[in-house]
Amino acid sequence: MPRNNQEFWAKKLQKNKDRDKFVKKELHKLGWTVIRVWEHELRDPAKVAKKLQRILDRFRPVEEGPSEAALG
Repeated sequence: MPRNNQEFWAKKLQKNKDRDKFVKKELHKLGWTVIRVWEHELRDPAKVAKKLQRILDRFRPVEEGPSEAALG
């Protein structure tokens, strides 16, 4: 929290949180998945890449093993 004008920043940050929650809910209703990457996270691109990969892996179909016919 900034040292100056704390009341202003507290209200502003709360409004941002409320807006983000509303937008995420509305996008979910439309079938979207929201992935939020914060500016400060971009200081470590490898960490962001791992975060995105974990999320994307949840949507990847599970690989099936070989069929019985293929096993002979």
